[in-house]
Parts: sequence; C-alpha cells; structure tokens
Amino acid sequence: MTSLQCVNCNVRLFRMRRHALFDESADLINTIRLWTYPRDITPTDHICHACWQLASYSSSSENMPTRQVGHHSICVVCGRSILRISHRRILIEGANEEQQRVANVVSSWIQPRQLCSEDEACVPCWLRARRTAVTIPVEDIQPPAPDYVDDDHSALMCVVCGRSLSSTTSDEEWNPENIFRLLELQQTSSMNEVCGVCWAQAQDLSLRVTEGQQERLQQIVLPNIRRAADTARHCVFQECTEAERNLVPEETRREVLIRYQYFIPRGARICSLHREEANYENLYTAEYSLNNFTSAHIEDIIFILTTSLSQYNVFVYRLKSKIVFFRK
Repeated sequence: MTSLQCVNCNVRLFRMRRHALFDESADLINTIRLWTYPRDITPTDHICHACWQLASYSSSSENMPTRQVGHHSICVVCGRSILRISHRRILIEGANEEQQRVANVVSSWIQPRQLCSEDEACVPCWLRARRTAVTIPVEDIQPPAPDYVDDDHSALMCVVCGRSLSSTTSDEEWNPENIFRLLELQQTSSMNEVCGVCWAQAQDLSLRVTEGQQERLQQIVLPNIRRAADTARHCVFQECTEAERNLVPEETRREVLIRYQYFIPRGARICSLHREEANYENLYTAEYSLNNFTSAHIEDIIFILTTSLSQYNVFVYRLKSKIVFFRK
C-alpha cells in the first residue's frame, strides 16, 4: 500500500486527522490488531480519528470488542470515498477468469491487507486493475505508482477540456470553444476541477467573448431537468477513464431523457463499459450534472420529445387500425 491509509477502515489519510498506532496504548493496539486480523500491525501503521475513537471506546469496554470502522464506502485501493460515485465489487461469487485476475491484481496492490467480500473499488482503480490484469502476468504485478494514489489530481480530469489534471498541456492546444464550457460550470459543484491551461485562458474571459458569442451564452436554468457536459472529450460518466469512446446512440438519448429527465447533448460520448451497464439513473444526481441549458439544447430536447410523440401516435394509430380490422 503506497499511500497513507487507515489500517482499519482503509480511508485515505491525506489531510485527515490521524494517529500513529504505535504511539497509542497497548489495549488500543490490541483492539486494532483484533479488528484487522490476520494483517500484522507495523510501526508505520496509522488509523483515522474516527477509528481511533471507536477503538478507544471498545478497548475500555469489558466486553469482547467487535470490529467497527470509522468510514464506510471506501475504495480499497486508493482510499477515496465511493459513496456517491460508481464502484465495483472486487470479490465476486462465481467469478470468471477475468474477474479473478482483477481480484488478484487488487490483492497484490493492497498487501499486507487481505481482500474481503465487502471490498469495493472506484471505477478508475477498477479499470486500472482490469488493464493490468490483461497486460501483465500476476507474478510481475507491482503496486500502483505513488503518484497515482498520492496525488490528488491523478484520478481527476479537467471539467472543461477533459484532460487529466496530472498531465501537462501547452497553451497552443487551448480550444476557444472551452470558454463556453467554462461558463456553463458556474452552476456546478465546487468539487469540479479545472486544469491550469483552462484556468489561465479564462482569466481574460471578458475580452475573448464577442457580442455575437454572448448571444450563444444566454442560458436558462431548468429546475427539474439536468444534462451532461456538451463535450466529446470524455465519457458522459465523467469518472470514467476509458480511452475508447463512441457517440451516444439517439435511442439512448431519447430513453434517458424520457425516463430519467436527463438530457445528453448530441455529440456526447460513452465508453462501451458504461453503455453495457446502462446505469443512467446515476447521472441525474452526479456532481458533474448541469442544469443550465442553451437555446440549442432546448431545441434538441423539443425535437427528441416531438419525435417520440410522433412515433407513439403512429403506433397507436396502427394499433387502432388492427383492432377495427379484427372487429369487422
């Protein structure tokens, strides 16, 4: 395990209050040792403050302490929260060969900790393990590079241009259309990140936007409909790191809009994995979903709905015709 994580609940301890385990009392250490068995406790192990509080209470109790964790829904690899993002279970009952190899890769990454049936991983870590399982023999697998698990930016993408925040990009690669994407993000969560190139180009934003472009930027906020980013630089599931992406099919755009009140702009992309899983119900509540729409978005929504209504009317007409025919 290359990042500093709680030995008990596995949460990533970067910028979190933590306790060096060997600085604590013998009773507390024994409690943690019992909770993490069969993993051995080492002098470098730490626990988060939440687990420290639970262990302190349990060690002072006369009853046999049962295992408790201070944080739930934590990626077993990187230690980040997976409560509100897509994740994958690692140990699967009746797993096929590929799933078993992925589990072996993750198991080698988190040593000396052992995998358990409840362990889950975030999608970026799971995809990384999946690629490693395909390309590298299990005996040659190395733990993830420290810059992958320790760098806050390594698993994040710029919400404007879609590039990894750990990559470097020259000013010549700036796309002027990203100005409009940046303005769209005024309504988004503060959790979104922007790369240095996009941020620098946005500093003089008022000088770059002409009067004609201002008309394009006029938007309306819809309280009950949300949408995906109007970009082809990443999957509509923005936590996805798959490089291969395809256009979102028209029938998928129509179904997601009608069933989940979530609009996917024309030209948006989706990877084969998320298209197969079809967990579109998660998009509406995702932190990167948007609720501001341009006139082009509104026109596209109306077109999708009117097309669906026309198809429905044709279906009803044909159905009525068949009913009349059978009555005769």
